[in-house]
Amino acid sequence: GGGAQDESKAAAGCVGAVSAQPDFRLDWQGAPVPLRIFFAGQGDPALVVLGPAGVFRCNDDSHFSQMPTVDIAAAAPGAWFIWVGSYDPAAITPGTLTITEDLTQTPVNP
Repeated sequence: GGGAQDESKAAAGCVGAVSAQPDFRLDWQGAPVPLRIFFAGQGDPALVVLGPAGVFRCNDDSHFSQMPTVDIAAAAPGAWFIWVGSYDPAAITPGTLTITEDLTQTPVNP
């Protein structure tokens, strides 16, 4: 993850920097269910998620760690775009992106 685009331009409360294009695309075709998207890796990563309704969701730190988590109460069918960024625009943050319906999983307890 990483990039030079300022996350704060996506939505209020977003911090960090991402690439201009999404890193991942999730084509969700299931029923609306809770989904948890989190990233675990090095550095201080950040997440931006854009849902099919055009709503941005962002997170920088979660679960008492620097790893980000975005929870979606009822993921609607359609295209979901995911950016993995970094709090520091000059940093690259290698790691693993997880998308799950299991809300007990966290970046510190995958």
